[in-house]
Amino acid sequence: MTELETFAKFTIEHGSEWWSLEESESYTLCESKEKYIVKN
Repeated sequence: MTELETFAKFTIEHGSEWWSLEESESYTLCESKEKYIVKN
């Protein structure tokens, strides 16, 4: 498992979302978003 896969798995388990935007033989372009709740 690569470092990116490990990081993606960890963040997904904690509520983030990941998308693979583009792939080739030498790279993968991903986007991730995490939801934050601001408490006053």
